[in-house]
Amino acid sequence: MKTIRCAGVPEHFNFPWQLALRSGDFESAGINLNWQNAGGGTGAMARDLQEGKVDLAVMLTEGAITEIVGGNPSRIVSTYVQSPLNWGVHTSAKASISNVSDAVNKPFAISRYNSGSHLMAYVYGKNKGFDLGHNDFNLVQNLDGARHSLKENPEQLFLWEKYTTKPLVDCGEFKIIDHCPTPWPSFVIVVRKEFLLENEQLIDAVLGIVKKHTEILTANPEAASLIANEYHLEEGDAKAWYETVSWELSNDVDENMLVGVSEVLSDLDILVRPLHNVEVRNRLLHSMAVGV
Repeated sequence: MKTIRCAGVPEHFNFPWQLALRSGDFESAGINLNWQNAGGGTGAMARDLQEGKVDLAVMLTEGAITEIVGGNPSRIVSTYVQSPLNWGVHTSAKASISNVSDAVNKPFAISRYNSGSHLMAYVYGKNKGFDLGHNDFNLVQNLDGARHSLKENPEQLFLWEKYTTKPLVDCGEFKIIDHCPTPWPSFVIVVRKEFLLENEQLIDAVLGIVKKHTEILTANPEAASLIANEYHLEEGDAKAWYETVSWELSNDVDENMLVGVSEVLSDLDILVRPLHNVEVRNRLLHSMAVGV
């Protein structure tokens, strides 16, 4: 048995991984897949890749680019979710903030620097004309940390995937004042470079099994009900989300898309400058000899 340590957010996007684990397909292929729920999101997974605590992570596209350009010794090996991520712009239900104009000069709660909640706060701020600096962010680690922080200080904003937080909105703890969809595919699969160079066939086998289970789930007429039950969502919410999501595992990653994301990150001063296609190929991607 070959072991691979994988991490991803404990959210509905990663349901195919859970189905694959339960199917026994990894064991049948001689793979001991150690799945770790990363409640801290992309920032936490990037740190764990950097420190060698995980081998593979399902990361937000913008976070993966930022981390790798910043020196994280990892590579993007595959797309994962082709559809955009729809971020809700949240605040405490007790906050005086009720619309975008009320949000000017309010701090953002973020899980970690260079996490999705951090980078998308910049995207949202840029779209709305906010001038965000380092002091405009409060580190809260994860969703539970955000709940605690917004309870202590209601007058702040928090960006998180809107269906994950919808139960908190429905129960009156959070409210959503706006939405901020990513202008690019939401998730990619990233592997620690040292592990990748020694285990290319293992990674390809893992991705093939996960791809199989995305296809099984997509073909299942009861998929929305399964997702609602697994992640404690209202079935109508699960159905609305499921109708918008598109899983697509492929190591033929669109270089131009990654260049476009780097241009946005450069405009936000997160990257020093945009990447060119050659840099994308050399710095971000790894072409698998065999592919999903």
